[in-house]
Amino acid sequence: KVKRPRQPAVRHKAGPLALLNFVVNKTASFFLYSFRQFSTWKRNWIKDDKRSNPLKIKAFSVCRYYTVTAYINDNIDFIRIAGFTVNTNFNPCSGTLFGDAIMLKRIADNLFSKILKYGAKETPIEIDLHCDSSTLHIKVTNAIHIKSTNQDSSQIGLRNIEKMLSYHHGTLHTSTTGQHFIAEIRLPLNKK
Repeated sequence: KVKRPRQPAVRHKAGPLALLNFVVNKTASFFLYSFRQFSTWKRNWIKDDKRSNPLKIKAFSVCRYYTVTAYINDNIDFIRIAGFTVNTNFNPCSGTLFGDAIMLKRIADNLFSKILKYGAKETPIEIDLHCDSSTLHIKVTNAIHIKSTNQDSSQIGLRNIEKMLSYHHGTLHTSTTGQHFIAEIRLPLNKK
């Protein structure tokens, strides 16, 4: 095999545009190569991880700061800043939820982003959180903005919430009554 002699970065009598073109081409080919390697590694890693452990779930306590109620309160503060009025009814709960804290935060974020997008600021949002013997219930009711009723939603946010709740053996029930949207989340609670 005959090796071709290495070409210098800048040929004799080449201007600055030739150098820039050379650098751009080399950088692009490096990133393309790196992306292909990373994609292959990630694909193989996901296959292996799904076979060995489909979902790693950690436990956290409902009584601590980083809980579902804290995630809901964070989002309540955010939508109040956006101009919404929120009425809350949080009954004291104790127990343990078994789940991934990041995923539970994302569930709250997705639910409240739907309120920001389609909710009417004129009507207060009602949030009810209570526990029974083995379930944490979260009910969010908000009025739908008149302009939003004409838009077709892909419901991708709600489908993501349902998928993440299924990992936690929870459920999401949604309904629309008149101009109000109701979302009810149920998560299993361990009362020890």
